[in-house]
Amino acid sequence: MEFFNPHLYDLANPELWVAVGLIAFFVIVVIAGVPKLVAGVLDAKAAKIQSELDEAARLRAEAEAPAGPDSRREGRGRGPGG
Repeated sequence: MEFFNPHLYDLANPELWVAVGLIAFFVIVVIAGVPKLVAGVLDAKAAKIQSELDEAARLRAEAEAPAGPDSRREGRGRGPGG
């Protein structure tokens, strides 16, 4: 197994320093609070999309509803053949 290879833990091994750098990067990202920032931005976008969907549903219901007594008369005003 490569994990138990003593050459892997030699300070001259570049793979060791890549691993150390990657772990350090992730630690810095977590400490800086980047996941919370990303989650906040995504939550804001989700709320905006939800409000737009609610508005669209309201407008559709408003458009499908009869406008009042005048709209009923227009539909029945003339029969076939006029």
